[in-house]
Amino acid sequence: MQGYTSIKGQLDSSLNVHGSFHISFFYSFKILPMTDQGELRSLVIHLAESRSSDKAAEQRLEQLGATAPAHYAQLLSLSADASVPHSARLLAALYLKNGIDRHWRKTSKSTLHADVKASIRSQLLSLVCEESPKLSRVYAEATAKIAQIDYPLDWPGVVPSLLGTLESALSSSATSSLSELSRLHSAQQHCLYTLHRVVKAMYSVKTMRVKHVLYQMAPQLFQHMSSIFSSRIHSFLASFPSPATPTSVASISDAALIESLDGSIQLARLALKILRRLIVNGFPERDDYVRIDPTSAKGGNGAVVAAPEFYKPFEKVQACADLSASLTECLQKMLEIRSASAANSLVDRIFKATTKIALTIGKIYTDLITSRAVNFIVSPGSFDVVRFYWSLVANGSSEGVPNIRGDSDEFVERVLLQGLRIIRGVVKNPQFTILPPDRHPRTEEVAHLISTQLMTPDFVRTVAQTLMTKYLIYNSEELEKWTESPEEFVADEEADQWEFSLRLCSQKLLMDLVNKNRDVLAPMLLSMLQEVAEVGPTSDTNAIRLKDAVYSSVAFCSYDLYDYVEFDNWFETRLLPESTAQLPPNSNPLWKVIRRSVTLLVSHWIAVKSAPTMRPLFYRLLIHLASPSNEPDMVVRLSAVSVLRVVLSEGLLTDATVFEPFVQNCVLVLVQIVGEAEEFDTKVSGLTTLKEVIYMMGTKIAPFVQTITEQLPALWESSFDQIMFRTAILLVLSTLVRALQEQSIMLHQLVLPAIQNTLMGSDPSQQQHFLEDSIDLWVATLQNTPSLTPELVSLYACLGDLIELGSSENLKVVLRLLEAYFVLDAGSFSQHPGTLVLFSKLSAYLVDLKMEATKHIARTLMIVVRSSLQSNHVAPIQRQFIESKLLSTLVTEILQSSAKGIVDHVVADFTTIVSLFVVWDVAFVVNFLQEFGVVVAGKGASVLPECLDVWNRVYDAMTYPKQRKSLGMALATLVGTANPDVMGRIQAIFGSLAGVLSEVHGMNSEDARLHWCESIRSSTHSLGEDDEESPDRKRRALLESQDPIAITDLKAFVREKLQACEAAIGGQQWSLMVQSVDADVSRELFQLV
Repeated sequence: MQGYTSIKGQLDSSLNVHGSFHISFFYSFKILPMTDQGELRSLVIHLAESRSSDKAAEQRLEQLGATAPAHYAQLLSLSADASVPHSARLLAALYLKNGIDRHWRKTSKSTLHADVKASIRSQLLSLVCEESPKLSRVYAEATAKIAQIDYPLDWPGVVPSLLGTLESALSSSATSSLSELSRLHSAQQHCLYTLHRVVKAMYSVKTMRVKHVLYQMAPQLFQHMSSIFSSRIHSFLASFPSPATPTSVASISDAALIESLDGSIQLARLALKILRRLIVNGFPERDDYVRIDPTSAKGGNGAVVAAPEFYKPFEKVQACADLSASLTECLQKMLEIRSASAANSLVDRIFKATTKIALTIGKIYTDLITSRAVNFIVSPGSFDVVRFYWSLVANGSSEGVPNIRGDSDEFVERVLLQGLRIIRGVVKNPQFTILPPDRHPRTEEVAHLISTQLMTPDFVRTVAQTLMTKYLIYNSEELEKWTESPEEFVADEEADQWEFSLRLCSQKLLMDLVNKNRDVLAPMLLSMLQEVAEVGPTSDTNAIRLKDAVYSSVAFCSYDLYDYVEFDNWFETRLLPESTAQLPPNSNPLWKVIRRSVTLLVSHWIAVKSAPTMRPLFYRLLIHLASPSNEPDMVVRLSAVSVLRVVLSEGLLTDATVFEPFVQNCVLVLVQIVGEAEEFDTKVSGLTTLKEVIYMMGTKIAPFVQTITEQLPALWESSFDQIMFRTAILLVLSTLVRALQEQSIMLHQLVLPAIQNTLMGSDPSQQQHFLEDSIDLWVATLQNTPSLTPELVSLYACLGDLIELGSSENLKVVLRLLEAYFVLDAGSFSQHPGTLVLFSKLSAYLVDLKMEATKHIARTLMIVVRSSLQSNHVAPIQRQFIESKLLSTLVTEILQSSAKGIVDHVVADFTTIVSLFVVWDVAFVVNFLQEFGVVVAGKGASVLPECLDVWNRVYDAMTYPKQRKSLGMALATLVGTANPDVMGRIQAIFGSLAGVLSEVHGMNSEDARLHWCESIRSSTHSLGEDDEESPDRKRRALLESQDPIAITDLKAFVREKLQACEAAIGGQQWSLMVQSVDADVSRELFQLV
């Protein structure tokens, strides 16, 4: 249940409570005897009238919601009670609405009883004509929520019931009283609003079962709504004075007439909103088939079957065709009435209603062109709609039209945007490219209609000309924003929210036009390019704005103009001089837009048509325009930085040597941008570009490290609450560390305190935000350091705290860091106190975690053990495994693997770890297994025999040859001890030894070495794509190349251990033991050795 604090917030935002009457609510609800209904009433009234929060009352209501969800029916009754204060009624209704999500669905833990639901549904239907606007909206939302869940199975009659109530309300007549007429209109509107919310909710359901039911309902509902819309619009137009005589409109003052007009147009507006849902979602897209959902149809198998006769697309329904034909005329009337009524404040509600109706009509068409383009275009009069909207666009401009108060009228811009989107949907639409069988059968017909009846060459040229001369130019509002808020301007441009900007939407439309009509428009663009060629810094404002529009068009249409523009020559002879030449004293300040357009041209054409030899010129220009000493305008500078970031991030700059001469100036410019920028988003953009420069330059960035790093501490301190910006700083440091590799040790004094502060800082919320990037920086630093430093040692203790955070990703990075630490200096960390803490936690995780996590832990422990043993720190690592109980856990899991169902390849990893200890110090393992059998297993003897049984069993499950060789060497080592427990399992041991020796049988020593070396590399546990040249990779390669497991001659090793066993037990006993082994197994083994 949503807490009452949030519900109270909704109530406070809806009500404007005055007065000083408050109840002091000090008594306990448990002590005061009252019925549940009486208690509920008192609670709601108290909370509604109390300005401050009452925790006791809120907790009691939450308790009722959790233990007695049936009280929601009582809440609805309380809300409907006119004797209750309005604020309390509204709070009860809000509580009911918010409780539906939790208690209504049948899958809810505390779902309402069917009888209670039926009661609530019935009562809500009786309240649809509620007079209070706020209450009626809450009732409507609650009704819609329930209908979305219950329709059609549990509430099939919701729409017929609402239609019946609506017809009754519409047929009612009022007295001559103005207040009575107003109440009647309110009741009608509230009923229709409820129906609108219900229809909207039902059509949001995506299951085919519900869709089929809605398809059946749509024609009848559409007939009702269309009738209401048409009759009310006609009534409104008949009573409203002619817009052709603005004086008569401005003189409307009769309250009864205004109320009558408002009542009609408000009903028309709500009916149109329902019609929009029905037109767009209420009819199937096509009538030649219906896809049956296999989960909803009895015996269905997902087959495609013919649609029932009544399933028709909207363009084949006569009522839809009639409405569609009248909507354009209605839109034109609404625009005229809106314009005429703007000056009369008495008809402000009518003014707003005409605005909403005009926009809703536009939404119908934009929705259709987005989701039902083929249906829309084949419907009668569709091209008339497109031409009407084009007339609005052609007669408008990007400057818009001021309203009566002199402010910019956003309505005009929204209508023009709707027109541009409709035209764009006709020019190029994804629905036209859908492949069969999902392709609409009339798609080819639509394409032919568009090309022959609408998008003729003359019309296409007209549209392109209009866009370039009216809409692709910067309007005064954009230029003002350019000057006053340059960073916000650039952010809006890069956001690419073209649906909300006339200029950006026009860019998209022009790109589609050129793409579809390249032969028609390319010559026109080239002609316009020649016309504006001589426009210079001293030209008038309109000429510069047009030149910018042409340049922008050539930039965005670069792919389609590939064969028409020689960009390299144009850049050298025209664009470079225009953007770098010294400006004359009388130059037009607007020339800055041309310099920005040149950066856009570079960003689009560099990947389309430019020679590699041109790259230095591009880099020089971008850095020139990004420098404050050369370019005073912030928008131009930021645009140059953005283009540079695109060039770097998209891999267009592949040769660091070519860029090297520009690195110093580039770094200085980026550092200046980050320092001067006021918005943190701009700073992040500058840091991201800097990161790309560092990544691309690699070790060649070293001379500029001080320039980069000396600014970072101050930037960090100035951005305490800017998480994204600080994250960008960490990413820059990570990239810098990886680029410098061994030289990154110079950054340790800067980097390591930053890691420690972000991981173990005082602010837990920031710690969580920085976790991933801080760890990445830690990994990068550790992997690229040439030697161990005190700062790195101090961070090691944080691993134990980091693993406690619990997520699988945290476990992976802890393992990754643990590996890197031991590969760097196993001697230091095999004796570090933090290792004992970490091993103890890993020991617990081996038992509790899933198989995949367990495998990661085992693979990491293999590297930890190998690095410690190979560095001759055998005793310290043995002690850590004993004291942390990690070795005991490994043995336990091995012995209990069958009972626990642990898969063999995981047990094989555990076995490999133990086998490493066996090879290095067999006495240690034998003694441990003896003590384990006595103390832990309680069997009074060693568990070595049981371990040998499991080890021999999982031999075939070992993935890598190296693992099998480790086990083979361990088994041979145990045989060499002549331990009686080992001798008792000699049959299985000989079989395993024969198997591992056969892998290299017939190979010379070099081939065998390569066999094991390849296995070593593939079995190395790496959880990230690290640089192949990093010091960590080199240390790992050295560790692997010196691994005795890899370089030992296995044949000689096994022979030596067999001979040791024979010497220990004597020749006679040895012969008897060999005879006890299967003859084929012993013969194969001795042949191999």
